[in-house]
Amino acid sequence: MRIGQNPSKVKGSPAYTPARIGVASLTYVPALEGYFREACDVIHVHLESLRASLNEDCDLCVFDNGSCPEVMDFLLREWRLGKIDWLFLSHHNLGKNGALNWILSSMPNEYIVYSDSDVFYRKGWLESSLEIFAAFEQAGMVSAQPVLFDFLHGQGRTRRELAAQPGVQLTTVDPDPQFVEEYCDGINASPELRQQFRQQSLAVAVNTASGTRAVMSATDMQFMLRRDIARKMVPLPIAGALTGKDAIEIPRGVEALGGWLLSTEAPLVWHMGNSISGRPLPEIEALWIDESHQPGASDLASKREPVGENSGKIRLKYRLARWIRRSPGLKRLVERLYGGLFGLLYEEQRVGGGKP
Repeated sequence: MRIGQNPSKVKGSPAYTPARIGVASLTYVPALEGYFREACDVIHVHLESLRASLNEDCDLCVFDNGSCPEVMDFLLREWRLGKIDWLFLSHHNLGKNGALNWILSSMPNEYIVYSDSDVFYRKGWLESSLEIFAAFEQAGMVSAQPVLFDFLHGQGRTRRELAAQPGVQLTTVDPDPQFVEEYCDGINASPELRQQFRQQSLAVAVNTASGTRAVMSATDMQFMLRRDIARKMVPLPIAGALTGKDAIEIPRGVEALGGWLLSTEAPLVWHMGNSISGRPLPEIEALWIDESHQPGASDLASKREPVGENSGKIRLKYRLARWIRRSPGLKRLVERLYGGLFGLLYEEQRVGGGKP
């Protein structure tokens, strides 16, 4: 039974007009312990850095892939404060590509930006990304950080096609050493891989008319797509919750549609990883506006030096951590043990649909 008329229908209330740029962030924190102990801090800095970096209105979407109640409460608070435009909460971990299938098929913006929730944004990333789209007509996937790892293992088409493009000159440059160390820290690179990246050069395409430069690579942890490319890419195959095979499907899908994989030459985003402890970077401290976002969180300064009655235990923990890192065999054993325990705690949620 209906009584009267819906006033929105009678008055013809206008629908929301999306911004030109939409940014989607994917969160997954099953528990605030172990690997995820600092996750709320990292997500907080991620979102604040994004807002501080923008020079135009953008829509922000956060897709939560089955996080613990504390993280969902934090995200709901951000949404209620109007800091998040669209918030999707899932009881199940759909996998990264599973979440991307929702994001890329539904975001209404002309340009869709995807970001892992441990990415720090610096001013200029948006302008530089849009400049690359304007200078390279077949730019399909643009990241705001140079990439030192080739996801497609030499099988990509971007470099070959740009080499044959009139008005484009190819060159190589040595990356800034500070960027290389930052990049390696973000992926927890092994000493061998770190040394390899220190000796690696970047392949750069230059638009000779405008002078715009772009590194011929892109990363799945942060990228921008045009909406038409995003719609055609889905559905992406899903091999698991988070696998290297799934990551390859993103650049592979862009190239299959004729798009080029490009990135900015300057590192305008930074992959923080799962920890910001011990990082004295002013750009992080400037964003530390409210320490109450995580229950029991202390300020960053107190995290840097072990003080007080627990300092002995903390120093012992640090010494054990250094000992494990310096012993490759022991490190592999601990990683296997951690992986097994993580699976026992959380894998049944993904496979059986259980709730935390």
